[in-house]
Amino acid sequence: PKTPQTIDAQLREVEVTPDCVAALQEGGTALKALLLNQFVPLLEDYLNRLHQQCKEDPLNERLIDRNSRLACDLHAHRLLLFRNIPMDEKVATVISGSFVFLTTRHTWNKATREEGRLLMPETELYE
Repeated sequence: PKTPQTIDAQLREVEVTPDCVAALQEGGTALKALLLNQFVPLLEDYLNRLHQQCKEDPLNERLIDRNSRLACDLHAHRLLLFRNIPMDEKVATVISGSFVFLTTRHTWNKATREEGRLLMPETELYE
């Protein structure tokens, strides 16, 4: 699998001890748990609320358009949060679900927010 580019050289005056590596790995594990246990449920709740509003008023095109754009922004944020997290089944589910949603609901390369541009540069999602 493709991994992010890394620097494979000594950093001047930086010594990374085994204790430092262990602390970094422990912190990474804690961050992953925080994302999966708190942020995923929070974003899922927002997405469910947007979906519920559309279900309650299925003929309201303005509401559906607005909520679809908001959902695209939420899915884009999920991708950014999880793109560098070590892959497992839960992370793969979040990433693939968000990519599928964006692929089917987002119109790419729009110039303004009013036309449907995301709140972040689209190129950020594919780097």
